[in-house]
Amino acid sequence: MQLSYTYARSREWFDEYKDLGKLPSLYDMPHYAAGALSYKISKSSSLSLGCVAKSGRIKVSDHWFESDKDLGFRKTRGEFNYRIDVGYTFRKDFGDKLLLFRCGLYNLLGNPPEEDIVDFYSVHMSKNCLPYGSISFKF
Repeated sequence: MQLSYTYARSREWFDEYKDLGKLPSLYDMPHYAAGALSYKISKSSSLSLGCVAKSGRIKVSDHWFESDKDLGFRKTRGEFNYRIDVGYTFRKDFGDKLLLFRCGLYNLLGNPPEEDIVDFYSVHMSKNCLPYGSISFKF
């Protein structure tokens, strides 16, 4: 089992908006939590469950360089994002040689931000759930 939590702030300030003080950076994401749980089914296989949860990033208005402070310059944040992943691993040792097979589903449940979902894949399941797999050899 593994758990982590990060609280971090990223601030910027602008000459045009001195009276607003330090404002959140475009990449400011104060809350980020992750967890993973693995269960060894047998000597050679295991099942894993992972979760990531994070606060949304700052939304940028189309008019954010205008001097009108009523637009809410860097005041609006995107929605809270989370995702749950599941994976299976099979490992077979042949003396000093190794076969490792992994497969799973990325975003089995959740609402990850668009930047986390890349459209380079040809296989999509519902709501951006992406299957993955790998085979590794050591010889």
